[in-house]
Amino acid sequence: MSIKLPDVAPFYSSQTLESGIVGPYQGTDRKIIDYRQMMLAGHAFRGPLPAAMYKKRKLTFMGAAQTFGRFARVPFPDIMGSLFNLDVLNLGYAGAGASFYLRKPALLQYASNSELTVVQVMSGRSAENSMFASPDGRNTLVRRADGKQMTDAPAYRWVLEEKGPQVALELVRETQKRWVEETIELASKIETRKILFWFSVRPVEFTPTAESLKTLMGDFPHFVSREMIEEVTPHFDAFVECTSRRGLPQQLRDRFDNSLVEVNFAGAKRSFNTYYPSPEMHLDAAIALEHPMRKILTAER
Repeated sequence: MSIKLPDVAPFYSSQTLESGIVGPYQGTDRKIIDYRQMMLAGHAFRGPLPAAMYKKRKLTFMGAAQTFGRFARVPFPDIMGSLFNLDVLNLGYAGAGASFYLRKPALLQYASNSELTVVQVMSGRSAENSMFASPDGRNTLVRRADGKQMTDAPAYRWVLEEKGPQVALELVRETQKRWVEETIELASKIETRKILFWFSVRPVEFTPTAESLKTLMGDFPHFVSREMIEEVTPHFDAFVECTSRRGLPQQLRDRFDNSLVEVNFAGAKRSFNTYYPSPEMHLDAAIALEHPMRKILTAER
């Protein structure tokens, strides 16, 4: 029986990177931000690792690129750490869904050994269904019929165009149900106080329709609706909403000479960000989280 070794992030020799580790985003964004990435459980997360890594006196944040803080020099997890004078473990990861963490017991242990864990509402596009597997709990899917690997948008476009609107809607409903199950399971595995955090440019309300891929999936977090949130919220200590698009589009500038930097977005080079939360949006996230987090952190256990 062969054992597949975990993927190891490459090293980048430039002296402009503090850790030299290149995981998701660092390779493309190194002129803009040094994410100081560090290896943990076989993956490169945003660093640095907290001094209280193995102690309770820290805050842990789980989520996708919005929690990681792509294009944000000071993402909202760091802001909260400064507000509460606590170390921060940022476990945000590109394209992550609940099952990304469910398959990594070590990460669940770190999250459980925290004063409080904030779980971003992650996309439903990484949840498995009868047509697609999600090998690593992210938005890279494998079509069960033939083993073809594809990202989420081409996968659901194929369903919509080849199988038809009705099948596409049925698959979305199946995926939504699976998302609810995975999120509840994730909440049960985090054995500390926890907040479910909505961070998006869109409101929570969403009803998928089959007119187009856009209406089928919606904006991030794809497929997730108010009804789904209401199902999972009782399994958390609080639910916090932050809907904002302040600061978008965001110019992408070199951290050394402030010149505009072009970054490859799905095959197109752009010097502005229209998708990931801007620095202003991270401030809005911190404002939304401050009171609920303070209430939980100051309450008697």
